[in-house]
Amino acid sequence: MNLQILNIFKSQLTELPPEIGQLANLRTIQLCNAQLTELPPEIEPLKALENLVLSGNRLVKLPLEIQQLNNLQYLDLNNNPIQDLSALANHPNQHLCVYAFGVKLPRRYWTHLRKWQPVWLLTEKNSEVRRVLIQHFGYERIFQELEAIEFDRWREYTLLKIAADVDIEPIHLLKMTCPSTTHIHVLRVPPYVTSARVAIRWTNWGIDPEAFATET
Repeated sequence: MNLQILNIFKSQLTELPPEIGQLANLRTIQLCNAQLTELPPEIEPLKALENLVLSGNRLVKLPLEIQQLNNLQYLDLNNNPIQDLSALANHPNQHLCVYAFGVKLPRRYWTHLRKWQPVWLLTEKNSEVRRVLIQHFGYERIFQELEAIEFDRWREYTLLKIAADVDIEPIHLLKMTCPSTTHIHVLRVPPYVTSARVAIRWTNWGIDPEAFATET
């Protein structure tokens, strides 16, 4: 069969049949907004494939056989719960573009997400990629692993600033240690806030913490 383009949109398809490997002339696969949970190893014979668009599915990882798709140039994994990109780490095409989490991901991120490190924020120049990293790690882990300067303290609240320039605006964080459980909660506040008490007021829609404590 000389089929070169396969488009499937908004289907209930959860997997591609093994017979997909027989479509050796495929250059583009667009399978978007479906229920796909994995790619079969039978994609290996698709040597002509250049574009693989899989946005809006349920993919968590990729098969190692994707390394055999030498001509693959464009891979779209946006809107998938991807946790492991390590199958792409040794892909032979140095010009392969991979999109996930709404950004074009540089090759250094083609690994299992548990291997991502907050320190990468210090050297990543792309602000959109930094946004993805911040969302992935959360502010609590960032302030724990990167140098944080204490600005101010009020009762169990501490106002912190990440010393490094890891975002477009300075990162100011309000840390609260729960007195009863010792659990730590962290919330980002505007960079103009330099007082812990003002930061609490900002998070409480303008209500001063003393008044809030009285009401509760």
